[in-house]
Amino acid sequence: MKRLVKHLTATDAADFVRGVSAPAVRRRIERHLATGCGRCPRAVTLYRQIASTARDEGQWDPPSTVIARAADIFAIPSRRVEPLTHRLLPRLIFDSLRQPLPAGVRASNSVTRRVLYRADDFFIDLRIDREHGVRRVSIVGQVTPRMETRAGTPIDPVSVLLIDRRNVVARPSVNAFGEFHFDYDAHAQMRLRILFGEQTGLDVPLSRLLKPASNHENAGRET
Repeated sequence: MKRLVKHLTATDAADFVRGVSAPAVRRRIERHLATGCGRCPRAVTLYRQIASTARDEGQWDPPSTVIARAADIFAIPSRRVEPLTHRLLPRLIFDSLRQPLPAGVRASNSVTRRVLYRADDFFIDLRIDREHGVRRVSIVGQVTPRMETRAGTPIDPVSVLLIDRRNVVARPSVNAFGEFHFDYDAHAQMRLRILFGEQTGLDVPLSRLLKPASNHENAGRET
């Protein structure tokens, strides 16, 4: 075993704090600390704080939203999208782009669009945020049943898929309130699929939501 140098190395201090130093080495360290060295006690104090933090770490559970967000970061492997046996038609009933905005908002470097769809007995509320000239898009959404159906039959589980052409590229988590959030890089073939159960659902082409409201969307709007 090497002789202990005048000052403690990081390994010396860490082993001393964890109580794994050899007895002879531990006695030498204790004698050295007793000499009034100004450097080594600071190293021992630092490693004691690190050890205490590591012990306390196991007592804390991260919030479920943080866990879900971390899971979204690691995208699932692409898989082929399954066809819908019962396709719902989403009808646009609100679009924030049709509302007059203050001049300061129009001059902003970012674009926020809020849309509300109705499909069968559900409402789909989407907020789309994007900065000019940036492909990255953030979407926050919520799926809720219509008021008259909430006290009726049980609601099938809701799931959300991000689809690129025919492949599923992400599956954002949906909480108990039907809320979800995800970011993606925009291009023409991306669409959002909302499933009620396994094969009943609807598709929302995301590229349309990044453009001004079109006549096609106006035709599907409820009055």
